Amino acid sequence: MGSTSLVSDGLTTAISARGDGKVLAKNQLDGQQMATPAIVEGEWIFRTDTHLYAIGG
Repeated sequence: MGSTSLVSDGLTTAISARGDGKVLAKNQLDGQQMATPAIVEGEWIFRTDTHLYAIGG
């Protein structure tokens, strides 16, 4: 099963890619989102103005 991620005001929401709109997870990130998220070896990589995050695994 895949997922997609939405970011708003530091709140990252993972949504099921099955088309049912199911929220899989929410994570609050410190700082302002500075780049498009990337997927590397099954983890989502997020860069903010203050941190670099790897979520998943």
